[in-house]
Amino acid sequence: MFAIYEGIEIKKIYKFTPKKLNPFYDKWEKKWKADGNQDINNPKIPLTYVEKNGELIFDNSKTPLI
Repeated sequence: MFAIYEGIEIKKIYKFTPKKLNPFYDKWEKKWKADGNQDINNPKIPLTYVEKNGELIFDNSKTPLI
């Protein structure tokens, strides 16, 4: 699950399967091994990837929480 916020308000929520995130896991694992098993500081998944590839399960502009 990925939640997109504006301030403290949830705007959208996307659902992902592990399969769709696998390219990132593979990249991070390769980097981790190449760096001598050093932790990766704050790895990121681009918002554009989330919006393009995730399943939108909540959109506050269409269904406000309040």
